[in-house]
Amino acid sequence: MKNTKNVKSEALSGLDDLIAEQRVRYRELSNESIQLESKISSAKLIRDEIESEIQTLNLNEDARRAFISFSELCTTPNCGMFMASAESYGKSLLYLRDQIKDLEISTAANIQAAERLEIAKSLTNRHIESFIHKRSIAEREAGIDAFIEAISTTTSDIFELQLELGKLKKVEAQKTNHANLLARRDKTLSLLEAAQKPSEQSAEVITFRLRLSQAMTKWLDTLHARNVSNQIKIDSNLKPMMGDEKLEIFKGSSKTRTVLAFHAALFEICLEDKNSPFRILILDTPKQQDIPDIHLSDYIEELKSLASKNNAQVIFSTSSYRYQIDPATDKEWLPKFGNGEDAMYLGIPNQ
Repeated sequence: MKNTKNVKSEALSGLDDLIAEQRVRYRELSNESIQLESKISSAKLIRDEIESEIQTLNLNEDARRAFISFSELCTTPNCGMFMASAESYGKSLLYLRDQIKDLEISTAANIQAAERLEIAKSLTNRHIESFIHKRSIAEREAGIDAFIEAISTTTSDIFELQLELGKLKKVEAQKTNHANLLARRDKTLSLLEAAQKPSEQSAEVITFRLRLSQAMTKWLDTLHARNVSNQIKIDSNLKPMMGDEKLEIFKGSSKTRTVLAFHAALFEICLEDKNSPFRILILDTPKQQDIPDIHLSDYIEELKSLASKNNAQVIFSTSSYRYQIDPATDKEWLPKFGNGEDAMYLGIPNQ
């Protein structure tokens, strides 16, 4: 394979040399042709000048003959007054006509030489075109392997670059995520520090407390908490106050509803921040005697709606309460070990 490539390379190099030689020859012929054209053009100009001089001599001769015809100037026939002028005219005319003949001979030779040069240029140009065509064919035949190899190398390089680009994008994404996490950490630390100093709480903490109280009021309505005041306040320790009553004094159904409302309110506020990682709520449903199934269903449905709108998930366990699942959006995990009330999630698989 390597020897074949070397032979093809030598053939291409030989054709390149032939093309270069023919192009040098063509330039030489073109220069000679230009010189001949210049000589032919110069000869034409010189001939025109000689023709002009001959015309001038003829005019002078006509004038001499006119003077001779005047008897006042030359009373005796053949007086000899213009004899020298006649002899000079004859010599000059003969000399100029000899020059024209020499120019005609030289110009004819130059024209023939120019025609031969044009023929030689045409042949040389055809040789160049023929060599170029042969080289093109040889190059195509010789370049297939190199072309395939180049494609393979380029494809490999592109693949490697794509891998590197993917790594760089991941690094940039991690850097951006890291910067966002640092900013959120600093913000959380500031909020925590402010929360630990009630007298110096920031506007963000105060806004959060107000938003939490509003959300909790809404969730108490969802849970039908009739015996709980809707005048909710969140103290500096982020504990809810229902009117003038603290959570600790509540019992039974009222306490259960209040705790569920507080957790749902916190979950809703977390989901309002698109960058918040807290997007899962896990809870255990209360006992049936603490809250009716119909009220609990309203609560679960509202949580499901909230999660669907904010790309979140709600997971809850239950024993007596049965939730009607939607196969398109919900998933139910039932215990696989035991039967009835003794069913469990952990056990020994059947052999």
